[in-house]
Amino acid sequence: MGSRIARSSGLGLGLLVLALGTSALPAWAQSQSPVLGGPSVIQVREVATVSGSGLPANTAVTVMVVAPGGAKASFGAVTDDKGRLQHRVGANASGRWEVVVLDSGGRQLATTAINFLP
Repeated sequence: MGSRIARSSGLGLGLLVLALGTSALPAWAQSQSPVLGGPSVIQVREVATVSGSGLPANTAVTVMVVAPGGAKASFGAVTDDKGRLQHRVGANASGRWEVVVLDSGGRQLATTAINFLP
């Protein structure tokens, strides 16, 4: 009997959240986690555009591009007022290239990988 009550209470809470909408949720539940994405596979002769969202708004960040051999290049960027950014990545060699967005303290906010084909 106790488990039946627990299940129905959870369902009731879920329906309550749906009825109230997201405005009733705490701010931490509404905030979007940082995401970075772009093409997963592209030719070396092409340039990939990666897009980030859910980042801190109007904030200076570092975009670090890591080549297959481990060489790193860093680029400064500033997110827009909605926490978005775009960065173009060109490769001089085939393989898996990683793109990482870091905050001003060097903490990783988001990452993605692009496989450049010959």
